[in-house]
Amino acid sequence: PVATSPRQVEHVNDASARLNETAEETGLLSFGCMHPDYEGWREELARVKALGMKGIKLHPVYQGADLDDPRYLRILDRAGELGLVVVTHAGLDVGFPGVVRCSPEMVRRAVAQVGPVKLVLAHMGGWRCWDRVLELLPELPVLIDTSFSVGRMSPLNDGFYQEEELRLLDSRGFLKLVRAFGAGRVLFGSDSPWSGQKESLEWVRSQPLTEEERTAILGGNA
Repeated sequence: PVATSPRQVEHVNDASARLNETAEETGLLSFGCMHPDYEGWREELARVKALGMKGIKLHPVYQGADLDDPRYLRILDRAGELGLVVVTHAGLDVGFPGVVRCSPEMVRRAVAQVGPVKLVLAHMGGWRCWDRVLELLPELPVLIDTSFSVGRMSPLNDGFYQEEELRLLDSRGFLKLVRAFGAGRVLFGSDSPWSGQKESLEWVRSQPLTEEERTAILGGNA
């Protein structure tokens, strides 16, 4: 759940809480959301916790702020106090060519300024920023997820991207990141419908990982 404006925050969190009422039947849990311009961020994060949600999702590109902006730093700090996981989009976004609101450099600055927080960087630490992810982030206390990071993507006929700019991680690049972070800090994700859940699962299972590493990534770490 991503709030693209402050006025959506409470409604999205209420809807997420209702979804979680059926978790025993569906096996699915929804996180909550927060927007950097939402004035009642402190109280609303406490409400997210009280509603039983395990964390929140941020999307700096859609929300128009950099991850190391003070408005996000206060959210990260408060989430850490409450024990909430924070998942954020990281790196480029296909819908906003050239715009990076959560770069590896921003992640370093943010982590240096907030207290302990369980921070998950989607798309293997930063979509299409993987060289800098490898250089700057493995030493930090962050996790990464596998969502929409592998395989291929075809460019739309809009002139935004050339095909070479949309090339995703191959097996070698994926394994370099897993080895750099350690399999214990990698979480499975698909980013469905951008990539299929079944196909994403099969791809991770096909990689030359140990059974212990595969089990950790595909659920144990979560």
